[in-house]
Amino acid sequence: EHHKIRTVFWNNPIYPEKLKRLGFPPAVLFFHGDIEVLNAPTVAIVGARCPTNLGRLWVEAVIPKIVEAGVTTVSGGARGIDGDVHMATLNSLGKTVAFLPGGIDRPYPGGNYGIFERIKKTVLLISEYGPQTCVRPENFHKRNRLIVGSADIVIIVEAAFKSGTIMTARKALHENIDIMVVPGPPMVQSLAKSLLIALLCNSQMLVARLQNGSVTDVAVEGNLLFISHGSGALDVYDISIPQIPLFVRTTALPNSA
Repeated sequence: EHHKIRTVFWNNPIYPEKLKRLGFPPAVLFFHGDIEVLNAPTVAIVGARCPTNLGRLWVEAVIPKIVEAGVTTVSGGARGIDGDVHMATLNSLGKTVAFLPGGIDRPYPGGNYGIFERIKKTVLLISEYGPQTCVRPENFHKRNRLIVGSADIVIIVEAAFKSGTIMTARKALHENIDIMVVPGPPMVQSLAKSLLIALLCNSQMLVARLQNGSVTDVAVEGNLLFISHGSGALDVYDISIPQIPLFVRTTALPNSA
């Protein structure tokens, strides 16, 4: 099995160009499959380990459209949304890439072994950790930066308020990569609130556009969330209450002078 794992150094022409955007890209990557798939349009989708039925239905509905558009999905192979994204992409005959927090010969979590085998045979398993490397807690944050770095856009689905995904969101903002948020149901405290707070830590204003067919603009100033509807109506929310539209595209603006 080990002889099928290939390596690529950062100065090699096939080293993914998008990962070179990172402040500290890995000097070497270990992979099984076609690494050049990362040069195509990619969307990273990460989220809750225990998603609601709504989150799973969102994945089932949206992934076929992403595949149809010729976009490769990227995630971390974790149980929950990550695994659902990989499986839905494969079932739609699309391309999906799994970044692992340990050696490729020891894919984690073991419960998704079947998914990893399908990805390995058809697309790409990749890691900055060599064979036989065991998973350690600090590996996940490092793995997440590669998920972000490989993506053209990041979608966060129902991530928990205190999950590590908030770090993924911050990294995406730092790399100036657009973020899309799919919050959980109103009674489920998801990353929607956390993301807004994180954005405010980096920017005085957040501008977003709803992706539901309307032309609604969203702005955050101070502790208030303003939603301007195409009809001219204006809604105002306190961001301490996670009332946010189901699907929001966010772009952080530079701090005002």
